[in-house]
Amino acid sequence: MEVERKEENGATRFDTYSEGAYILVFIVVLFVLHTLLEVLLFGLFDKF
Repeated sequence: MEVERKEENGATRFDTYSEGAYILVFIVVLFVLHTLLEVLLFGLFDKF
C-alpha cells in the first residue's frame, strides 16, 4: 500500500519532470550530434 500511495502521489510530478528531461536530453543530443557532424565534415574538407 505504501508503494502504491507513493507512486500515485508522485506520478504527475514525475511524469511531467521526466518528459521535460527527456525533451531536454533529446535536444542536447541532437545539438551535440549536429556540432560533431559539422566538425567532422569541415575536418574532412580541410584535409582535402
